[in-house]
Amino acid sequence: MHLHGDFTGALGETVEAPRCAALPSGQAAAKLVAGDWEAIVPVIGYTAVRGALIAVGLAVAGEREHIVRNAISGTLAIETFVLGWAAIKEYGK
Repeated sequence: MHLHGDFTGALGETVEAPRCAALPSGQAAAKLVAGDWEAIVPVIGYTAVRGALIAVGLAVAGEREHIVRNAISGTLAIETFVLGWAAIKEYGK
């Protein structure tokens, strides 16, 4: 994995940040794209949390008829973009 640099995290710790670490799931996506299959667990976790957040947003907006389908579609579209972005940053040097 190609790192962009070291940064200080919110708790004062040093964080090695991949190029796409602007998203909370960016580091896990970058690790997965770089071949670290242990990163699949956090990627799935971030995807599930993102889906729940999208579902809440849809419910608040009054969209309840196909909330599960729409939340899954939205979160998979976002995760596809995150993994694609990580792949571009990893292999598109």
